[in-house]
Amino acid sequence: RYAQLSPCFNDNGETEGEKNYLLIGGVDVSFPAVDEEANEEAVAVYVILKYEINNSSSNNHYRNGVISSSNNQSPEVVYRSHTFYKLTAPYIPSYLAFREVDPLLELITQQRKVKPHITPNVILVDGNGQWHDRYAGLACFVGVKSGIPTVGVGKTF
Repeated sequence: RYAQLSPCFNDNGETEGEKNYLLIGGVDVSFPAVDEEANEEAVAVYVILKYEINNSSSNNHYRNGVISSSNNQSPEVVYRSHTFYKLTAPYIPSYLAFREVDPLLELITQQRKVKPHITPNVILVDGNGQWHDRYAGLACFVGVKSGIPTVGVGKTF
C-alpha cells in the first residue's frame, strides 16, 4: 500500500488543499538499565516527522511523490510524546511485542485524539515485522492494532 496524497487540514480542522508532504512516524521502547531482563521500567516514545515531497509530473497516470533531501531541508518534527511504564511481562526472546505494544498503541491513540490531522502515512517501528522468527513481530502488532501501515526496522533477521 502506497501513501497517497489527500486533503490536509490545519489545526482547526479546515481543509488547506492537497498535501505536499508525507508524515512519517517512528516508535521505540527503551530500557534505562543495561540489563533488560532485570529492568522493571521502560519508556515508550513516538515521533512524527513531516517530509516535504516533490510531485512528479513525468507520468500523468500516477501521482508520485518523492521525498527529497536535495533542497537541504531537514524534516520538521510535528509531534512527539513519551510515556514511562512498568513492565508487566517477563523478558522472553522473540516475544518482545507483548512487553512493548500496549504503551506504543496508547501513544498513537492519544495523538489521534488530540491531533488527528497529523496521523502519519506510515510508522517505522524499532522491531521486526514479517521478518520476525514467527513472522509476526512488533511492527505487525502495531500496524494491525493501529490501522496505520508500518515498516519493521529490525537489527537482526
